[in-house]
Amino acid sequence: MAEFLPGYGPVPVGTVLLIAGSILMIFLRRLLTKKSNHGIFPPGPRRWPFVGNLLQMDLAAPYNTLQEFAGQYGPVYSVQLGGTTAVVLVGYDVIHEALVGHADEFAARPILALAKDTDVIGGVVFHTGDHQRILRRFSLTTLKNHGMGKFTMDERISEEVSCLIKRLTDMEGSPFEPTFVLSSAVSNVICATVLGKRFEYEDATFLDLLGRINFNVRETGGPAAQLYNAFPIFRLLRQPYEVFSDNIKNVRKYIDKAIDEHRSSLVTTDPQDYIDSFLIQQAKEASNPDSPFTDLQLNACIANLFAAGSETTATTLCWALLLMMKFTDVQECVQREIDDTLGRDLPPTLSDRHRLPYTVAVINEIQRFGNIVPMNLPHATSTDVHFRGYFLPKGTFIIPLLSSILRDKAQWEKPYEFYPKHFLDNNGCLRKRDAFLPFSLGRRACLGESLARSELFLFFTALLQRFTFKPALGSTLPDLTPCFGITIGPKPYKLCAVIR
Repeated sequence: MAEFLPGYGPVPVGTVLLIAGSILMIFLRRLLTKKSNHGIFPPGPRRWPFVGNLLQMDLAAPYNTLQEFAGQYGPVYSVQLGGTTAVVLVGYDVIHEALVGHADEFAARPILALAKDTDVIGGVVFHTGDHQRILRRFSLTTLKNHGMGKFTMDERISEEVSCLIKRLTDMEGSPFEPTFVLSSAVSNVICATVLGKRFEYEDATFLDLLGRINFNVRETGGPAAQLYNAFPIFRLLRQPYEVFSDNIKNVRKYIDKAIDEHRSSLVTTDPQDYIDSFLIQQAKEASNPDSPFTDLQLNACIANLFAAGSETTATTLCWALLLMMKFTDVQECVQREIDDTLGRDLPPTLSDRHRLPYTVAVINEIQRFGNIVPMNLPHATSTDVHFRGYFLPKGTFIIPLLSSILRDKAQWEKPYEFYPKHFLDNNGCLRKRDAFLPFSLGRRACLGESLARSELFLFFTALLQRFTFKPALGSTLPDLTPCFGITIGPKPYKLCAVIR
């Protein structure tokens, strides 16, 4: 079958389609970059019809591709990911200006197809608007009231550290895969704060919850989920939708049961944890039809706190142990500082941080090098914004490329190397770095930042004080290429915790 052009004879259908596609691509490009009455939308790499720039992306490490694009199109540019056009912000100066200098304008969240289809709504992470701000403020205040940033939280973390040390001691140096052991320990801290209880590491229900949360956090940023969000028609394939949705339903079911148990035993004058405090506030606002303090929001907030309060910290500790085995000289230096300052029997406390500058520098560098949340969680503009000479309409999908801050060549001496001296001055004292922003910044900065910092110091210091970490006999440590998800962790590995 062929088309005819006057005076030229038949033209193959494929050629006609190619010409039509090229015209459409040029039209779309001009449409996206044309100047409106308000200003110019950021330019970006050439897009193909329908797929946009997806064929140019490394879906296993999209943050690397986005960083490369910035070299050609500058620190503010646009990409098309299937049916979604996103504006990418690259580098410390640009991201700081957007999320701090224009905090309110860049504080919204986009609605992703996978989140919408699995009904991931509400809470303090994926929500936008007045309810989100109220719940975030309430959550921060409540977590502080229940110990976050206080001595009581120091004690709570230290108790869990003791449980973890006992567990590793009982292993007697036998090889193990650290992911779920570390996740269990870290999650127990948030469990005690939110649910008022901790779990034994072998508890089947606890391990099931951790496994489901771990899967969803990992897979939400994976290639399948990226394609799903770019082309919602992928829902017809049912993956990763079915598993993801099933995990959410099971986690919600468990949380609802915990809420019911708290409601039946609630003493309004003596809240024991986050759930109690929420239920008390819910009762106070019972007559307010627009109150965000509903059971649905409580469930969402708890799920958010579980994921944010455990996954990133546990992943950072997984990086920490791998890096200590890769860089044995660093492990030895940390242990020497701990021995000289605390000895091997005095448990560390948060007040010891200023006495252990090298140890803190190593922890900071693990976070920087580990690059745990490279693409941040996506933002959206809450209103029309004029930014750096460009016009961003309300609802524009924003990717603040957090990895571009942690590996900004203008900010770090050796951005792609593990180099603890990034955080030490010439006298060996701890050095503050403005671009050290592993928890993001602005209105949407990590809710549990102070808790995570406390956990990382106490867990890491106590583990290095009591054990030397070595590769499992006969095994080869993985390279430092990460596994990508919403958070990026190291490839699976086994190790031995040898008592010192």
